[in-house]
Amino acid sequence: MLKDSLKWVPVFGWGMHFFSFIYVSRNWLKDERALLKQVSKIRDSCMGYFWLFVFPEGTIISPDTLEKARSFSEKNNLVCDAGVSPIHGSQTNSIYNPTRVLIPRYKALWTCLKLLTSGKESRQVQSLLDVTMAFEPAQDVTKHVYPEKVFSPKNVYLPDGSKGKGPPERVHIGMQLVEREEWIGYVEKNQEERFDLWLQKRWRRKESELELFQQTRQLGGNQKGDGQKLVVRIVPSFFDVVSLGGTVAAGVACQFSFDKTADEI
Repeated sequence: MLKDSLKWVPVFGWGMHFFSFIYVSRNWLKDERALLKQVSKIRDSCMGYFWLFVFPEGTIISPDTLEKARSFSEKNNLVCDAGVSPIHGSQTNSIYNPTRVLIPRYKALWTCLKLLTSGKESRQVQSLLDVTMAFEPAQDVTKHVYPEKVFSPKNVYLPDGSKGKGPPERVHIGMQLVEREEWIGYVEKNQEERFDLWLQKRWRRKESELELFQQTRQLGGNQKGDGQKLVVRIVPSFFDVVSLGGTVAAGVACQFSFDKTADEI
């Protein structure tokens, strides 16, 4: 699920279109129709096997988005969980102060789960996978250093080592399996507000994990760092772009062949 404007990115945008990515425009009246159409198609055509990626925050951390998140937190009296930095006072019953994450928007995820767990396909979604990503060198947002500036497209694709500008040195990815029993009750009983609160609580837990990452450079439970390391190439190589272009061309050819066959029938 991606921002609508990304479908116009050359090569990559075309590939995402032919692989049935879902585009959203942050206009819920418009996005709801697109979600209902695309998710219904996924439910009815994939025979139970699919991956659906949802980014509930909907945008990146910046001074503007953080300010909006904090205003929302104060306005809705979101209470701080243990171990998460409050806005004021002691941590007990204090207002939550988003710092390293934003307030998640639940509607897209809620709509998808309502569709995918209804009717004859009610057991189609067995679990959710909660993914948290952190970059090294870590950027301290509390000191007004924002990743969007440090790892800007210019710095990533046109690095300047002499000025310390370039892509992240390492990407940490933490994953947690969220069993069906933890969230299905809210969906089946149509408890939309409780589902929203449940999702917000998980995001406050991410806040704690990222705060710990700032100190340890380890994400999640692997505090000793003795696990197998996964090296992620941040910038795609020329071979990557050519491979993707070939895949897109094959997809276009298959789609054209399918449409022609359908017309003949």
